[in-house]
Amino acid sequence: MSAQDLWGADAAGKEHRHRGLRSIFRSQWNPVTLTVCNHTFRRNASRHLKDIGMADGRTNAKGSRKSWIDLARALAVAAVCMLHVAALIVSNFQNISMSDRIVGNIIDSSVRWCVPIFVMVSGHLMIDGAQTTSLRGFYRARLNRILVPLVFWSVLYVLLLPILRKCLLGVEFGNAFEPRRILTAIFIGRPYYHLWYLYMLLGLYAATPVLNILVAHCEKTLLGGSIVVLFCLSFLTQVWEQWGGWYPFFGIKFMYYLGYFLFPYFCRTYCPVVGWRPIVPVLIVSIIVTVLGAEIGMSEFGVDPDMGPYLYSSPNVVVMSLAIFLLLRDCSPRWGEFPIVRMISDNSFGIYLIHIVPLDIIQRTRVSPGALAERIGPVAALMGVSTVIFLASFMAVACMRRFPGLRRLV
Repeated sequence: MSAQDLWGADAAGKEHRHRGLRSIFRSQWNPVTLTVCNHTFRRNASRHLKDIGMADGRTNAKGSRKSWIDLARALAVAAVCMLHVAALIVSNFQNISMSDRIVGNIIDSSVRWCVPIFVMVSGHLMIDGAQTTSLRGFYRARLNRILVPLVFWSVLYVLLLPILRKCLLGVEFGNAFEPRRILTAIFIGRPYYHLWYLYMLLGLYAATPVLNILVAHCEKTLLGGSIVVLFCLSFLTQVWEQWGGWYPFFGIKFMYYLGYFLFPYFCRTYCPVVGWRPIVPVLIVSIIVTVLGAEIGMSEFGVDPDMGPYLYSSPNVVVMSLAIFLLLRDCSPRWGEFPIVRMISDNSFGIYLIHIVPLDIIQRTRVSPGALAERIGPVAALMGVSTVIFLASFMAVACMRRFPGLRRLV
């Protein structure tokens, strides 16, 4: 259920409260009464906003949406589509031309901030240092939102996607239905490669009440130092995971992203406005470092960038992601107020979940990014395929949301 749905469902209750306030104003028109009523009304409104998860960032003091969050989600989900398209080329770097590899690497490196932005937006909305009054209500609201999509899309990608490939493209099943493979994929939280985010999000939701208590009792130095330590531990752990072939249980993967999750609270509390001048040079340098690190690894050592420079916890990607977040929060234009941006933001969760379906089909045809790059060039191929996948996913999600039975899936 969306925030707008909740506001609509509560319209009768709000009208009743408003009538009560108006009757008080008419009967006792004095400054003391006005002050008390105004304080009571604002306190009740704040509690209502917090109950629907919009108290600390999605709305301002007047209850209107904050446009930068919509812009951040819209840009992040578009960047996810570009990243996965570019990854199809970069992952085959040993068998493609230098120009294709360089273009794919530049695009892939430049949008590595997309998933961390999603995590930081969630942290901005959920970590406020306030103690959760009802754990049952908190977990029920979050789990109702994520468990149904998690189960449905896990089943779809594990069981139904191989059938779709067989029917449309004639691809053999292979070991797609091997029980051990399926159970292992669920255990590590990767029934398909992008669904790890939902499994990781479960851990962040579970830890949020405890994290709110901890940050409320942390001073600036302790909280900032803890975030730095979390980023360092995450990087070391993910490097070990990639190079050592160690894939842990999905229930602990949320710890890799705690630094991103807590960073917005630190910024809101201790550095409310940064400005663009110190951020832009840092962002440019971080992108250049990512591009050069990945290119040197591929060309000189034959190392997949996912083993290092592309990791979401690598220092270059961390700096890039934090810079993008601060730019969006402090310096973004008001594009988030455009209706199309709000539509993309509201559908971003569904676009993320479904975009792999058209991508998986396209990459097995003659219009795959690699095949198109040889005909029309890598830039046009990557941008074209990314646009097609994004639009197809957006339209599919918009159609699904029109049916009550499918709305909960996206």
